[in-house]
Amino acid sequence: MAYNKKTEFLVSYPATYRIRISGQPSQHGADYLQGMAIVTFETGDQETVTQIMGQLPDQAALMGILQHLYSFAIPLPSVECLDICSQKGDAK
Repeated sequence: MAYNKKTEFLVSYPATYRIRISGQPSQHGADYLQGMAIVTFETGDQETVTQIMGQLPDQAALMGILQHLYSFAIPLPSVECLDICSQKGDAK
């Protein structure tokens, strides 16, 4: 992959993410989520889904959370980047 400024911007800047997992995390798992908001709800199919949303300092922090969820074999239906911030915290 060729290096470009946009790649650097996406990897090294803070961003707001929404992660959806199947089921409900344990309290230990929730403590690891770096202060992100956690909301658990039932879908129309009576399936429990947990939404984890908040700002992380960079993609390395996101990967740490995803690795943690993976280590517990938690199904991960989606991960979305909602917005990217400059280092001053301004939304882009």
